[in-house]
Amino acid sequence: MVFASSGLRFIPMHNGALKIKDRSYVLELMKDIFFGIPPFSEEEFEEVYQTLQNKTVLLRIIGFTRSTKKNFLHEELHKIQDIPTLIIWGKQDTVTPPFIGEEIKIHLPNAELHYLDECGHVPTYEKPRECGEIIERFLTTS
Repeated sequence: MVFASSGLRFIPMHNGALKIKDRSYVLELMKDIFFGIPPFSEEEFEEVYQTLQNKTVLLRIIGFTRSTKKNFLHEELHKIQDIPTLIIWGKQDTVTPPFIGEEIKIHLPNAELHYLDECGHVPTYEKPRECGEIIERFLTTS
């Protein structure tokens, strides 16, 4: 299963370098990741904000982001081209745009691609019920 997969295309964050001390910047990052108004309570936002203040966590996030810039997976997709694959993508994903799902599907002819409307970069969080239904159908028919 593929969910808005990193490593298939590098899309730079349009806001530049991380300014994690700035609460409004963190909120804007969350708005980039999730469709519409972020579905977070103040407590959940605070947890995300505090997590980003942890230097070790932040360095891991930066390292992961940089690795997606240089480690594209396109040349690896042929290894699973005969395996039934489920791709679920948010139609409003601005981090890894929906056209990348189409690119993956080209490399995986046995893939099933589903776009979820009113959904950003994290379909399993934003649309858990819909994802679950799609996954269940896929697993029972594949």
